[in-house]
Amino acid sequence: MFIQELSCLEVLLNHLINDTDLNREIFTDFSSTKTFNNKRSNLFNIVSINNLIANYHEPAPFDLDTFVRTGVIKGVYEKPTVAPIIDPKDQRHPERFIRNIIEAFKEDNYILDDDSSVYVSSEKVEASLPEAWLYRLSEGFKRKKFQKLYFYNKHEEADISDKISLIDYLRHTKSFLVSLSSDTRTDYDVEFAKAEVLTNADVKDNPIVRVEELIKTFKSKIPKEYKVEIDRYKLSDLFFIVKRAEEAGQEFYTKPLEEQKKDINNWFIEFINSNARCNESAQEYLLLGEAKEKREIIIGLINQYFDLLEAEEIDFNEISLTDLKISAYIPENLQQSLEDRKTLVQAINRLRKEKADVKRQIDDYKVVLDTITVTDEQFKDIKARLTTLIEKYHIIEQEETKYQKTCTYLQDSVREEQKDSMLDISFANNEIIKQIINAVKYGRVYLNNNGTQVTFESYNNQVGKTTFKATINIRDLLTLIENINFALKDGHKNTKY
Repeated sequence: MFIQELSCLEVLLNHLINDTDLNREIFTDFSSTKTFNNKRSNLFNIVSINNLIANYHEPAPFDLDTFVRTGVIKGVYEKPTVAPIIDPKDQRHPERFIRNIIEAFKEDNYILDDDSSVYVSSEKVEASLPEAWLYRLSEGFKRKKFQKLYFYNKHEEADISDKISLIDYLRHTKSFLVSLSSDTRTDYDVEFAKAEVLTNADVKDNPIVRVEELIKTFKSKIPKEYKVEIDRYKLSDLFFIVKRAEEAGQEFYTKPLEEQKKDINNWFIEFINSNARCNESAQEYLLLGEAKEKREIIIGLINQYFDLLEAEEIDFNEISLTDLKISAYIPENLQQSLEDRKTLVQAINRLRKEKADVKRQIDDYKVVLDTITVTDEQFKDIKARLTTLIEKYHIIEQEETKYQKTCTYLQDSVREEQKDSMLDISFANNEIIKQIINAVKYGRVYLNNNGTQVTFESYNNQVGKTTFKATINIRDLLTLIENINFALKDGHKNTKY
């Protein structure tokens, strides 16, 4: 149970959002600053644990033998820190020791101690992990992952000189996000540039170029030793890009196109990674108490609140969520239908291309037949080939018609079900909270309207759709958090710590 930690987050959010005295806020929920600070330290350790679980991979990117004994990671943490006292057999096998710690964390076999350490206990491992050592371990496993948008325009690109031309550019530009695990930024940039040039060369003569084709081609140009992930995003749906450009004004609109594309790229990467950055800012704040990036810290603390809330047993149907304004919702079954429709569309496009190729061959043979007589030796052979091609053409046409009917039916079904889904979720509080938690974990949470509103948003990268979006006034969110915490305390008959 994390009831006290959730109350700690409520205190910190009230302090930061309302700009109130922290000590006064502490004593509205806690009997002493010592208890509060202990829960605050627990929150810091929880972030370290979650990051470690998310980023752990083998082999480790640093010397585990040295780290387990001293907490030193060469080139990152050079000064030793207090290390855990562990069984001698674990000291001889540091990889196994760390692996067992990860397994214990995943199975919740740990306790947050009063001395800011984490006590791990399972059948395979038993140790008390100091706060700084655990933090270094979680940071050490973070992978170097570089990201960039690939842009493609069939026709010559025009300069972006104002808001209208920017919107037009975003509408006709095909794009996808390339994430690549690489040793250095330079390696990534080189491999991306090579794949980009080769992809553009491959598709330049194609009459129609689709995103799926671009993605498949681009992936094939990346060397196999790199782990590559590609996600779909429609730039025309990302209105924040226009907002950022308008804020920059002539500084953006007077730049060369290549520089403008770099800016759009940077804004987009910053946006999709905003949750991770906010979580890092919040963890730093939990340790140091310095609110350098206040907006980021607030979002990071909100993220942690709903992340912890997932472990609590509470029926949200007893709590009012009317202040949350839901503007988009696509449940999982409809997301699957959209993916099925995308697959059908790809199949239809493939059949149309195949049909066009067969049609060209038929036309070529007809031209040849017109130039030879029936008595010519070639006539019978060409006539047979032509008949085969015509039969093939009709088979493809029938297949295309069948796929198109299924696709149209699926689209109509999705449209009707989506209307019902928006109505259904309005009365499904538990589903709403589930979607908020999903946005916190895998989507984006951000402040808008001059920091007075919080938006929770999830996005399906495969179908290129926003699957959930809800907005709430930031002070209404504080009230919601207060109500949830009160319900949790009331459920456990514990109102003061």
